[in-house]
Amino acid sequence: MEINFTRVNSTFLRHMPRNTIRNIGSLLDKLNSTGNYTQIGNLITLNDGTSFHTSEIPKINIKSLDTITAQNNIIDFGSSRYFKYITSEGKEFAIFSMPRGGICRPVSESIIGVSKFDKETERYLAFWNNLKAGHASFRLPGNQDLPDFGYSNDDIRNYLNKSGITKGFFTVKMGNNTSEFFYSDSEQNPLFRREDYDLRYYTMTSPDFSYEKSVFSCLEPGTKITIDGKEYTLKDDLTLDIPYGIDIFNIQIPKHNHVNKTLNPIDYKI
Repeated sequence: MEINFTRVNSTFLRHMPRNTIRNIGSLLDKLNSTGNYTQIGNLITLNDGTSFHTSEIPKINIKSLDTITAQNNIIDFGSSRYFKYITSEGKEFAIFSMPRGGICRPVSESIIGVSKFDKETERYLAFWNNLKAGHASFRLPGNQDLPDFGYSNDDIRNYLNKSGITKGFFTVKMGNNTSEFFYSDSEQNPLFRREDYDLRYYTMTSPDFSYEKSVFSCLEPGTKITIDGKEYTLKDDLTLDIPYGIDIFNIQIPKHNHVNKTLNPIDYKI
């Protein structure tokens, strides 16, 4: 038996009785949502006491699933939602969004033996789960089963571009979790948390920030600084008049305008 899903809501095969469809859909969602169960032989028991035979678990019709794309720079994986991921080789895998946040391969597919390990899919899941958790750094240690799960800048750009996310602020939603980031053209790092953007913007524009601690303390007033392709002039208080939302991480500073201080690269090339 297969179940077809379209977008957020589950839509099942037309020729099945409506009460059977609802029962099967409810069983599948409950199993995949809980993630916790015990299995004795072919008997599955969930934490709430619901029991059923493995033969009652339907196979998901992956062909009927949609892929996830961003709308208005918001990528929403939803809650208890089925969709698919297509690998670079054209393989299709069912993905499920957990009610409490996080995406994974449906446990139902593993129980009935149709879920095979795929490193590319696992990397996709790990990438978005880390963004869901608010992380913008991907220097992740590998393990024996998933060696070297770090992500290059090209990897990050590829995930964001393929999902339909464009440069600037964007939002990731999973279940009740919402995280905000900034997608930059910076050569050093394309991805920053929104709070990191806000802090950097404050240090670049606020006259309340002490002169000595200014992000531009190693530069002279009047220095021409290029940000996101546009030139700005450093004021006497070592701040800039720049609009909120521009790519402040995509910055070029003329070397000959440095005063006699040591420039910390992390201040400019983050």
